[in-house]
Amino acid sequence: MSTGSNIVNDVWSILSGRAFRPDAAEPTLPLKSRISMPVGGLYIGPAQMTGCVIRPGRGGFTFSDIVKRPIDFSLKELHPEDFRTLFREKVNDLVVIVGGLTDVALKSNIRRQPEVGELIMLSTQAQKLLGMNYAINHRYSLLHNPNHNQCFLAGTELVQLNALLDVIKRVNFRVVRLQSAFVSTLDRVLDEEEVKQGRAFPLILDNGNAFFTKVGAQGTWEGWRYRAKVITSPEESALKVFINSLALNAQDNLLVVDLGSNYDYPIEKDMEGINFHRYEAAAVSREYLPFYLSTFN
Repeated sequence: MSTGSNIVNDVWSILSGRAFRPDAAEPTLPLKSRISMPVGGLYIGPAQMTGCVIRPGRGGFTFSDIVKRPIDFSLKELHPEDFRTLFREKVNDLVVIVGGLTDVALKSNIRRQPEVGELIMLSTQAQKLLGMNYAINHRYSLLHNPNHNQCFLAGTELVQLNALLDVIKRVNFRVVRLQSAFVSTLDRVLDEEEVKQGRAFPLILDNGNAFFTKVGAQGTWEGWRYRAKVITSPEESALKVFINSLALNAQDNLLVVDLGSNYDYPIEKDMEGINFHRYEAAAVSREYLPFYLSTFN
């Protein structure tokens, strides 16, 4: 049983940003409240690492100086020098967006908790909250359907994540935010009007992994699919097979969110005959999309 002191420490850990927050959805301390100076943005997964500079301003965030490097080795083999060349100006703090290490499932047997209480339980008592859905060596986040007893349970694999953080620590960067690229993207996209109204169905591509769901007439999430390693190189892809498995109708429309970490595979060639459009943000070019999506919560 947690003591009063432990509970206070847990709450402070979450509100101060010290706790790992793969969903980064806790609203009392958004990114704009965490940084006042330029910071480095690091989007990293098994396929690629991307660095940029994130600058806070009155009108929001701006992004510049992008540097991309492919990864052709395990994240466990990263060295400090692998990060030093990613930032074109000196930065001390990092926003770390982890890609490709999160899997997801739709659940209806997880009772929704008050927001801060749920964050605390996910951080300190995940097994108690998740029951049979819990697996060791994972950190979890929950995205709840606002109108139905459904949630997407996202689990981020800890072994590779901890190895990554250890290397970052040895470079003397301070991590001011740590989150899952997939979770921040899904959280944002499910709130798009065309998705909520069932006029478009999201297809998220992150480090070669693919996710899809439909929103039914009553607002239910249904027909979801998740598959790892759909894209594995600039020439090799099972994306067409994945899309065919969705059994789309002629009038269905996909909202494709390509996070730019998919081996530079030309996805359009697998989308022939499919109604789709890309998720675009007017404020930023496509290459900064993972960083842009990470700033909303």
